[in-house]
Amino acid sequence: MMPAHTDLPAWKPDLRSSVLVGGRFQLLDEVGQGATSVVYKARDTAANRVVALKVLKGSAAQHPRLYEGFRREAEVGERIVHPNVIRIYQAGVHEGWFYLAMEYLSGRTLAEMLAMSPMLALAECEPLFGQLLAALDCIHGHGIVHRDVKPSNIMMTQDGAWKLMDFGISRQLGAEATVGPSLGTPEYMSPEQLMGKAAGPASDIYAAGAVFYEALAGQVPFRTWQPVQRCTQPPPRVIDSRPEVPPWLDQMIARALAPNPAGRYPDVASMIREIGSFAPAAPARPAPPPPVVPVPPPPNSQSLASLLKDEPADLKDVLALMAEALMRLQFLASSGESHEPLTPHTLRLSAFGRIEISAHGPTGERDTLMVSSPKYTPPELLRGHAPSAPSARVQADLYVLGFVMYEFLLGRTRFRGEFPNLDERGTDLGWMEWHSDTGRKPRPAADLLPGIPAALSQLMERMLVKDPARRCATYEEALAAIQDLTNRTRQTQQVRLPGASPAPPRQGGLNTVAAAVAVAVILICLVALAIRLLR
Repeated sequence: MMPAHTDLPAWKPDLRSSVLVGGRFQLLDEVGQGATSVVYKARDTAANRVVALKVLKGSAAQHPRLYEGFRREAEVGERIVHPNVIRIYQAGVHEGWFYLAMEYLSGRTLAEMLAMSPMLALAECEPLFGQLLAALDCIHGHGIVHRDVKPSNIMMTQDGAWKLMDFGISRQLGAEATVGPSLGTPEYMSPEQLMGKAAGPASDIYAAGAVFYEALAGQVPFRTWQPVQRCTQPPPRVIDSRPEVPPWLDQMIARALAPNPAGRYPDVASMIREIGSFAPAAPARPAPPPPVVPVPPPPNSQSLASLLKDEPADLKDVLALMAEALMRLQFLASSGESHEPLTPHTLRLSAFGRIEISAHGPTGERDTLMVSSPKYTPPELLRGHAPSAPSARVQADLYVLGFVMYEFLLGRTRFRGEFPNLDERGTDLGWMEWHSDTGRKPRPAADLLPGIPAALSQLMERMLVKDPARRCATYEEALAAIQDLTNRTRQTQQVRLPGASPAPPRQGGLNTVAAAVAVAVILICLVALAIRLLR
């Protein structure tokens, strides 16, 4: 059944209105938009919970195949309840517009994580692989083939759970084949899908193998392969790109990526039974076993504020933190997402050394920057010029990030010495006055910490200039400078710890030499006197 309206205008609901979609869903904000649908954050007034409301666009609703995929997603989602599969609560029609009410997920997709760091740690892969296979085992048990398993359809929620999403091109096993081109993402499609054949559970197993390979090796397994190669030749081995991968895992991925479906696992349950330890493989040359000590679990993420010490931070750690933060900001900007204000409390370091910055969905006209922490506020915001253009937001972020890293470079003790009576409780007004005063600026880090590279000190000065037009123009520009500094530091072995106070100059060095000379002269005179007396 196609939509009742054949010529629907673009749906732009007034988020301030009290109209309930479907009689129960109150729209709160637009959180995402794709080629065929728009996703809103909404409140389910009947169940008293926040949901994601996915609305099919008007032009897409008129396309039979796209509409059929939307309807299929609703039917599949309502049948499956599993902790690793996104939950669909309700499907309906509102004023001729088709919508899906689904579980609202707050987190990052695997595609976003791989964009920030191409390879995951083995410890990160263990929950990902296990939970994705559990999700596939569940949907296959319901007679459903996903057909589009890929990193952008796999999300890690804020509590660490992995969710399989988007059943728009899923298929019921045994369903009649449709006429037309194969649907899916080529990098993860199985050879049988590339040849136009029906996809089965083995096709999802193949796609999962491609996802696992990418997470471990840092690239998709068939980036430069032609379709005929993928359909006839054995896949590359992940262990060739990453030798520490356990042999059982290398073999499992190779079997999942077999060109012939008969060479793959008969079902997902067989893969789950072969999961072993994710500890790194032993080196080729046996080494004496280390003493057995209990290994504590990795800590949860912690704020940068908890890492700030009285003494200056290690230079190489500061460079790494700045690079991670800039890459995360760069990724959020490329995704069109806004983020919460930057402070040492909102910048978090994960157990795997990644900077976490919470995103707030796509940036829109309603988004405004607020003075949440006067100590870390860009001057232009305090002067009443709230950054709204993307370039202005970048320059505001660079100022705040520069100030945070300036504090880490100096350490609490020297930082407070540079800002007397300001870095205490109840001094919000003082910080606002300092940041908004164009005549006040921090002293160069190189003047305060001997040994700091001059290029780093100059970069910090440029980030902390009060005039936005004189700062770095892009995240990329600042990141390139940081990466260049990191490379030069490695090449020249300049890894001095700024935290270690420089040795004080040796006062009185010349006096010590003079005293030694005087003693020698006195001894010579005494010897000469003794010789004369003996004569």
